[in-house]
Amino acid sequence: MVKDASFINFCNNLKNSTREPIAIYVDSNDSIIQADGIAVFKGEKYVGYLNAIDTISHLFITNAVKNCYITLDEPNIIDLEIKKYKNSRIKIFLIDNTPLISIEIFPEANILYSETNFNYTEESNIEEIENALNISLKNSLTNYLYKISREYNSDIVSFKKIYRSTFLTNDDFSKIDWETIFNNSYFSIKVSSRILYSNIIRKE
Repeated sequence: MVKDASFINFCNNLKNSTREPIAIYVDSNDSIIQADGIAVFKGEKYVGYLNAIDTISHLFITNAVKNCYITLDEPNIIDLEIKKYKNSRIKIFLIDNTPLISIEIFPEANILYSETNFNYTEESNIEEIENALNISLKNSLTNYLYKISREYNSDIVSFKKIYRSTFLTNDDFSKIDWETIFNNSYFSIKVSSRILYSNIIRKE
């Protein structure tokens, strides 16, 4: 469940000058209706859709993730349960009137399943999985961030509010045309994963 996508929050965000509204994106097939991601808006206008992987990225950045599940293909096929062990860090810089947004997230993963035998008691092997998870999530975050900025131009994270807090007055911030420059944003992304423990089921 994406908390920010509730109907009440959608209505509130229509009036919010620092965050664009989102809603639950549903898919219907015959008599079955299921949540399938996030619907992204620019004001009252629907501008695009975020799939399940994009949604995980959104939840990590906004500190709304509780737990989710992903599968890694390297170093072998591994199913992971993921949550965060610390809130994300976001810093925003303006370079030649272009935002550079620095983001670090902190996933914590349990290994649920491994397709092959793999010695998970060796520290070097755990580090290999952590590195693979870092790369996978960084790629997902990159796709998500450039999608909402370059493709949709919709600040659903509320980067505007974060950046505005660095100014002494609203008048100073008003000189920055955030709605225009956000579309040209660049992102610096770091993922700091850790594997705490595992309860592994191996394929025989």
